[in-house]
Amino acid sequence: MIVGPSLDRKETESDHKKLRNLYKTEYRAIKNFPKKTPEEIKELQLRMIIKMFDYAIEMVPLYKEKYRAIGLKKGDVQTWDDFFKIPTLKKDELIKAWPKKLISREFNTDFLTISSGSSGKFVYVAFDENAVLLDTLLGVRQMQFQSRNIFKPRNKTLFIYTCPWYFSSVDGMFPLYFMSTKSSIDEAIDKIKDLKPDVLSTYPSYLAELASEFPDMSKNGTKLIVVHSEMSTKKERIYLSKKLEIPVLDEYSSEELTRIALECPYRNYHIEEDTCFVEILEPNKDIKMELGKPGEVVGTSLINKATPLIRYRQGDFAILYGYKKCQCGSNFIQISAPLGRLQDSFIVSTGKQIPASTLMDEAYDWLLQSRIPLNGLQYQIVQKTKDLVDVFIVPGYGYKPMMSDIIKKRLMRILGNDIKIKINIVTHIPYKGIQKTKPIISLVDKKSHEKLAR
Repeated sequence: MIVGPSLDRKETESDHKKLRNLYKTEYRAIKNFPKKTPEEIKELQLRMIIKMFDYAIEMVPLYKEKYRAIGLKKGDVQTWDDFFKIPTLKKDELIKAWPKKLISREFNTDFLTISSGSSGKFVYVAFDENAVLLDTLLGVRQMQFQSRNIFKPRNKTLFIYTCPWYFSSVDGMFPLYFMSTKSSIDEAIDKIKDLKPDVLSTYPSYLAELASEFPDMSKNGTKLIVVHSEMSTKKERIYLSKKLEIPVLDEYSSEELTRIALECPYRNYHIEEDTCFVEILEPNKDIKMELGKPGEVVGTSLINKATPLIRYRQGDFAILYGYKKCQCGSNFIQISAPLGRLQDSFIVSTGKQIPASTLMDEAYDWLLQSRIPLNGLQYQIVQKTKDLVDVFIVPGYGYKPMMSDIIKKRLMRILGNDIKIKINIVTHIPYKGIQKTKPIISLVDKKSHEKLAR
C-alpha cells in the first residue's frame, strides 16, 4: 500500500466523485481479475508491461538515458524474451535520479511516498492520481479477499500505521480510520472498543503487544487482522490467530511497488498480478532463479506512470512457486512469504546466506523445541562482523540464565562454529528504528558480503 499522503494534500469532494465513478465502472472487473486463467493473466501483464516500457522511455529521463545507452528504443519490447533482456534497476539509481530525472513529464509530486528506510536508505517515489485511486480499490479487494468476502461497504478498517491513507473512504463506503503507531497500547485498546473496526491493519510487533494486553479483541467485532511492513512468521500469525480468535494474515508490500503479495485464508501468498510483475533473480545478477529456489525479488509496477519502476530490485529474499491451484479461488501465482531483506541475511564462513526468516523461525522454536518461555521476551539478533553475532534478550517471565546457553548452542547449529555468538541480557533492545524494531539485523556492509561470498 502506498504510504500517503503528501504533506500538504487533503482529500476533496472531487476525489470521492472519481472514486465512486471508478468503483461503479471498474470494481467488478478488478475484483474478478484473479479468477482469469493464468494464460489470460500473463497475456494482460505483457500488454501492460509493453505500454509501461514505451511510456517510460519517452517520458522519464532516467529510462531514456538508461535504455538508449544500450540501444533500446520505444517499441523494442514486444515479447517476454524482450522484456527479460532489460537491465534491472537499483535503489541507488532512483535516489540519484530524484526528482528531475525520475518523475514523468506529465506528473508532479502531488502524490508522494517515501520508503520506510528499512534498507538504510530513504527513497522518494511519486504516484499519479489514477494509480492512487486504483490502489484504493485494490485495497477494498484485499480486505474482501482476505476476509473470505465478508467485508462489505459499511465495514470499517482501522489502520495503526505511520500515517493515514490519502482517502478516508470510497465516497462514504469502506470507511478508513487511522491512529499512529506512536499511540500507546492503552490508547489503541480504547480506540478499538469505541470504533469496533471490522478490520485492523498494523505492524506485527504492535499487534503482539496489543494481543498481550487485549486478548478478547474479537468481542469488539473485529473479524480480520492484517499485518505488514515488518517480517512475521507463519507460526507467529497462527499463534496470534488462535489467541485472539481472529484470522491474522500478512500483506507483503513496499512503498515503491505497493502490494506485492497477499496471504490468503489458506496461508498461501498470491502475487497481486494486476499491480506488479514479480521475478526472482540471483542476488546482484540478472539471472533468473528456478521455481522453488530462493533469490532476490525484482518487481515491475503495472499501475504507476508518475515514477515507473521496471525490473526494480526490491532487496528482499523470496521463493517463486508459480501457479498452483488454491482453495481460495485465486489464480494469481504463488510466492513464499518474504524471507527477509537481502542486506539482513547473515553470511556464514562457507559464503552461504542465511535469510532473516530462518533466524526468526529459530527464535520461535526456542519455545516449541527447547521450552524457553517467550511470554514477555524480546530479542534481537545482530551480525556485527563476519565473525561476530550479538544476541540481545530482554528476558520474559520464567527466563533463567542457563537458557542463554541453550540459545547459543541452537544458533551455532545454524551459523556454524566459526562465528562467535555472544548472548547479552539487556533491559532495552539496542537497535531501534523510527517506527519499527527489526529482530534480525546485519551490520556487515555490502562489500564485505560480496568479498565473503567469493
